[in-house]
Amino acid sequence: MIALRHNPPARCLPPHSIYAPSQASFKREKVHKAVKPREATQQPPLAGVLETDADRLDLLRAIDQFVRDTGITESKFGRDAAGDPRLIYDLRRGRTPRHKTRLRVLHYINRAYIDRAAASREGR
Repeated sequence: MIALRHNPPARCLPPHSIYAPSQASFKREKVHKAVKPREATQQPPLAGVLETDADRLDLLRAIDQFVRDTGITESKFGRDAAGDPRLIYDLRRGRTPRHKTRLRVLHYINRAYIDRAAASREGR
């Protein structure tokens, strides 16, 4: 059996090099520049894109209506629409979806209604 040493004792380490900078001078060189605080009048990034609580509730109502109309399970809807089987459960608990997720879900609902209408026209 071979014994491996992961933490060699200090006597096995090479002596301190005279050419290497000391820790004190190294720390002095890595001074970070101060970040200028954002003014109070500036809007946060993506201020117009962020979803409000009303948008989340509207999305949840649209999803609930779609689930009732189609008879699909909530987890299957979340998996098909957004790749997240817990989507509806999390929305009910207060999760705010990203803008891209919201658009993806609405597109899935609209596409399903369009396909359903086209199928009913062909069946006449």
